[in-house]
Amino acid sequence: MFLNGTNLNAKEAAVRSLEKPLSSTNPITSGSILPMTIQLSIPVLIGHLLNLSYAIVDTLFISMLDESSTAIISGIGIILPIFLLMVALGTGIFAGTSSLLARFLGDNRHQSTQSIISSSLSVAIIAGILLIIVLFLGRTEIIRVIAGDRISEEAMHHGNQYLLYFLPGMFFLLLFFSLAGAAQGAGLVKYFAMAMMASTICNMILDPICIFALGLGVKGAALASSLSIFISLILLYTKLKSNTDGLGLTLRLAVSRLTHIKEIVRIAIPQVLSLSVLSLGMIVLNFMVGSISETHMNAWVLVGRMDEIILIFGYAIGNATLTQVGQTFGSGNMSRLKEIYKTNLLFSMVVGVCVIIIYNLIAHHLFSLFSSVAEVVQGSVRQVRIVSFSFLGVLGLLVSNSMFQAIGRAMPGLILNLLRVAGLILPLSYFAIIRLESGITSLFIILVFGNLATLMAAVLWSFRCLNRL
Repeated sequence: MFLNGTNLNAKEAAVRSLEKPLSSTNPITSGSILPMTIQLSIPVLIGHLLNLSYAIVDTLFISMLDESSTAIISGIGIILPIFLLMVALGTGIFAGTSSLLARFLGDNRHQSTQSIISSSLSVAIIAGILLIIVLFLGRTEIIRVIAGDRISEEAMHHGNQYLLYFLPGMFFLLLFFSLAGAAQGAGLVKYFAMAMMASTICNMILDPICIFALGLGVKGAALASSLSIFISLILLYTKLKSNTDGLGLTLRLAVSRLTHIKEIVRIAIPQVLSLSVLSLGMIVLNFMVGSISETHMNAWVLVGRMDEIILIFGYAIGNATLTQVGQTFGSGNMSRLKEIYKTNLLFSMVVGVCVIIIYNLIAHHLFSLFSSVAEVVQGSVRQVRIVSFSFLGVLGLLVSNSMFQAIGRAMPGLILNLLRVAGLILPLSYFAIIRLESGITSLFIILVFGNLATLMAAVLWSFRCLNRL
């Protein structure tokens, strides 16, 4: 039965009785926890590392258009919150798909996986079409609204051009998240990593061609990204379709089941709202930073991209947690859930400290690659020095949210992110920057406080939930 207590209907119960177990000794639900976490994390980590290099290479080539300009990178930064909104939707579909599929597989209902995948694709296609239409028609007005009052017309023009050519990529990205959720729920993370590797390689090849050889500039970077995402989508689809682990795939959307769509949407909505809060918070913070100066905005955008160096480890361990907890919960082994969470939470903290130390050591050299403006480089390094260690709180939040999603409870993740962004960071930042005009440093300190306070709340809530289970 689902977590809301609804009983299986007679037809589903009959199908379930005919389904054969995946394995009597599933290593995800019965093996050693930390080795399995590492095994599930490594392909996802590789995929996210490649995705990070994707973003870095993209930024590097774009900055080559004019290293003395702050308008180009600032213009791309304006689009980042819009992209994060699309990622929020995709991540919601990913979470709903992987959570439902993992629980079904853990309960040995593996013949229902085809309907779950098709239902997930239906949600992605419908949502993608609607959002692309809205962004296409309203992109100019949206960019003007989210840009700070110190952002130049040139920067907004660059942002408009980038968004226009990246719209197809956003649609392909939703479909990719749908299929990636299926792969994650089944533990087939190697396919996800392979697809992201292909996307990164294609982007590295297409970026200089589209930006410089074709003379498209910023538009070329967006076009290269769209084409690369499409290639990764086709590869992931092909791999899932041909795999031998009982997850044959087809795009016959007629086999979608309303019960599966409802469950995917039920898990997805809080996740989408949670990440949308983050995205809207980024829009407001961008506006505040943009109201200080375009130089600060340039540094803010660069650090935002490089901070992914830390977060990718949280994504990887969080995704591993989702698969482990989801299948273990489906199998009914409640005593193992707390051990999985404790192990993965501690693992994320240890890895995070090591990565953050390295990040601080290389910060000046890293940001010097993207700008020749001394104020931009110095501002970027200063932000890293003040804020980076507080990202341990975000790592813990990612692991906690994945645990909640895996057991079908996505609402705690929404509440925690509301607390972090809407309850702490935004109101304190508004008071400090707009009312007191205290400058960018006050924003950094507020970010530290918000990240660490939310970590405490997430861990306490997680253990309370697990103790009740």
